Amino acid sequence: CSFVCEVEERRAATRVSQDLGGEMKGVVVVVAVTALLLVAGSADATLSKADRAALKYKDGPRNISVIEAGLVRENVRSIDILKWHKMYHDKKSINFDGEVLGYVTPWNNHGYDIAKTFAKKLSIVSPVWLQLQPAAQGSAKIGGLQDLDRKWMADVKKSDHNNTLIMPRLILHEWSRSSLEWLLNNARSRQGVVDKIVHLCEEYKFDGLVFEILSQVSRADYKQALVFIEEIGTAMHQKDKRFILVVPPSGRPNALSKTDFQRLIPFVDRFSLMTYDYSTGGSSGPNAPIRWVEECVLHLAPNATHRSKILLGLNFYGMDFTRKEGKPILGREVIGQLERNTPTIMWDATAKEHSFMYYSDTDHQVFYPTLQSIKVRLDLAESLGTGISIWDIGQGLDYFWDLF
Repeated sequence: CSFVCEVEERRAATRVSQDLGGEMKGVVVVVAVTALLLVAGSADATLSKADRAALKYKDGPRNISVIEAGLVRENVRSIDILKWHKMYHDKKSINFDGEVLGYVTPWNNHGYDIAKTFAKKLSIVSPVWLQLQPAAQGSAKIGGLQDLDRKWMADVKKSDHNNTLIMPRLILHEWSRSSLEWLLNNARSRQGVVDKIVHLCEEYKFDGLVFEILSQVSRADYKQALVFIEEIGTAMHQKDKRFILVVPPSGRPNALSKTDFQRLIPFVDRFSLMTYDYSTGGSSGPNAPIRWVEECVLHLAPNATHRSKILLGLNFYGMDFTRKEGKPILGREVIGQLERNTPTIMWDATAKEHSFMYYSDTDHQVFYPTLQSIKVRLDLAESLGTGISIWDIGQGLDYFWDLF
């Protein structure tokens, strides 16, 4: 029975035990409680102060998984998310056969703890630390080293005797169009940057690097960016380092064509495909409709030969839409809204995502991943033969990890 049922049952028992006025009053109480249970089974009710006080969130390991508890379903309720979201079953068991890359961002510190706790379930951890910044004379320097945490890296590596790889993300930062064009079209400058990247990976004992560039260059610089990617991949492989490229989804600027995907396969170990942010700005809608996600994978790899190189993007954040705009919303913020509003959660059978409505100065619609929506996407990844890349692991709810 749900937590609402448990609360009402306790209240009923208390009222009946206190009722010394006769048997009929006890019958009335039981009938009233039965009605409440029927209502609770069909829709969520607003939590009273007493209910909130009674709702004690538990965290850490528990005896059953979310699947065994029957929580992976389309008909999900706010109260069940509130009760279970901080718990998990087993941090070592593997429930998804493909590779899993988890991004960790310094501004969502919970991700650092998640990476250590669930390292056994993560093939690759990519801390978002590094920026490729312009330097004098058409060269570049690597910034962000102040965020580097060697002790955390060691903790992730030694957790549960896992084989998790540490591969920080490197992204372009503060480049003007002319400076970037100069770098990409100058072979000597490119080689200097490639040498710095490889040296950095060796110095800090990174297993490799995740590189994001395609979403940041103009279409005019796209072809030279591919050359740069090939040069980095070649140099990394020569030093036995792995190389992952972040790629936009189909239909977005500088999305890879099937031909360019095939071209880069010898140089890139995995492609982190950004299959999220389908609905942005003021256009309320799902984060990653399931059919669109599948089409993005098939756009790159119509046949299964090289699909194992693709890491299908999975968002652990959501979007909070009003009529005017849409803003990202994190797991902890969703929990706050569920506590305050206890909304009815709706399932979109086409997009395979959940959403809910609430009012705060204006009407809001929130799309946020649930156990069911994540399970559907993991099943899709397994059927397509891809891995998963999660943006980012600090934004989600702990019980998500029962599915991985």
